Amino acid sequence: IVDKDGNPSTDANDFVNGGGHVPFGGHKGYALMMATEFLGRIFTGADAFVDSKHGGPIMRHQGVTFIAFKADLFQPFSDYANRADEMGRRVRAIPPAPGFDEVLMPGDPEVRTRANRQRDG
Repeated sequence: IVDKDGNPSTDANDFVNGGGHVPFGGHKGYALMMATEFLGRIFTGADAFVDSKHGGPIMRHQGVTFIAFKADLFQPFSDYANRADEMGRRVRAIPPAPGFDEVLMPGDPEVRTRANRQRDG
């Protein structure tokens, strides 16, 4: 996120106090944002966008859309699982950005935390 002045931040309070999301993906990221807004707000009938700078609350009557995928609908599940594993291996093999030790996939930190807690209590 960024704070109200556009500076990078990891403090969630900065978002609530006039900050915003960090843009990503250029024109494709914009389209992903629009799809998310459509599915999460317009499709569900949730409140219209409220601009917090004009005194309205930023979080109220939020909509949620769940989308379920059947992994074996187009191919055997084992093929899907193998391809997903291969994708994870390829992503993790990418050289990390300066200042980082490795590239992680979504869920990697949680898997490690669970293993550590099962092992160490």
